[in-house]
Amino acid sequence: MTMDPAGTFTWNYEGADQGKVLEGDWSIDEESRLVLASTDVQMVADTSLDGDTLLFVLAGSPVGDPGLSFERLSP
Repeated sequence: MTMDPAGTFTWNYEGADQGKVLEGDWSIDEESRLVLASTDVQMVADTSLDGDTLLFVLAGSPVGDPGLSFERLSP
């Protein structure tokens, strides 16, 4: 996933037909959750940082859900 300072994101994910791409706008809501908004979908997640790793857990997920981890790549 790539997030730019202008508030847009691109998320390439494998395992879907022909490698899907989700893109749209990102923001932080009043509860400090990350909001990813695209044409067809909106995801709200609790996030935390651990060094270069972003932990992404969808809001409303069951207790103990490990979520997804994104690791920052060096440019």
